[in-house]
Amino acid sequence: SMDIREFVASDDGYAHLEANWRIFSLPDRRLVSSETFVGKEPIENASFESMVAAQSELLARLSKAIAGTIRKNQ
Repeated sequence: SMDIREFVASDDGYAHLEANWRIFSLPDRRLVSSETFVGKEPIENASFESMVAAQSELLARLSKAIAGTIRKNQ
């Protein structure tokens, strides 16, 4: 499961992402890991495309962090 606490493009010129995720084993639903990701990515300019690119990069970094946690706990 995942809780996204913050996912914004702010006035400071950065996109911010803070998320917590939990990994459970199945079928017993035992908690295997609970992690938090906090990241920021610069927004190159004031365009919508730059904002989306920065947010996309943050989501890619979050995905890699989750995948690494899953691999570590297998």
